[in-house]
Amino acid sequence: MKKIGLILFVILLSFQAQAQFAVAFHQSNLPMIEGTYTFENKINAHLRFASDVSFNDFSPEIAGSYNFVEKEDLNFYGGLGFRFNAFESVVLPVGVQFYPFAEKRFGFHIEAAALIATGSNFNPDVFRGSWGIRYRFN
Repeated sequence: MKKIGLILFVILLSFQAQAQFAVAFHQSNLPMIEGTYTFENKINAHLRFASDVSFNDFSPEIAGSYNFVEKEDLNFYGGLGFRFNAFESVVLPVGVQFYPFAEKRFGFHIEAAALIATGSNFNPDVFRGSWGIRYRFN
């Protein structure tokens, strides 16, 4: 886990000059706090942390996604990722981000994700739907 985090960190630093950073909150029965880097307006690197859980169930999730539709006020994306600790799984997110205000920094998102269990302990496959807010810094 630490090696994956270190590799992701180094990759993100190498592209920092060409990246756009955003933070988001996903509301669902598996809520998350997210940090996202967007490279070249098409490829996204997501680092998500489960919220509203005990520290024993604290679950990081990393994912990469591609913007199939990239407009000034709307992004449609799909991707692949992994969730660790509680609900260890492969994650297949598909979502829409939209920015309805004149300044395109603050927006909203909806996402559906299949969580396909991979852990050795019994975890069911889960279909997660979430909605939330996001803020772009760049």
